Amino acid sequence: MPHRLETKRLILRQFIKEDIVAAYPVLEGHPDVWKFDPGYQRSTEEREALIQKYILTNSDDGCGMMAV
Repeated sequence: MPHRLETKRLILRQFIKEDIVAAYPVLEGHPDVWKFDPGYQRSTEEREALIQKYILTNSDDGCGMMAV
């Protein structure tokens, strides 16, 4: 069962495939977001690989990186 934590103002959930397309403009669209981690703008392929890794890591036990 997918893990999900929710309050009135915040939702933490497991990553899904739809996040690959949705995350790129948000996470890579502005230097203030990525200037410290990883310190450079990732390519779409790098972002996709990272989210795929999060999806696979969470699939076994539901623990791992969460989408906000």
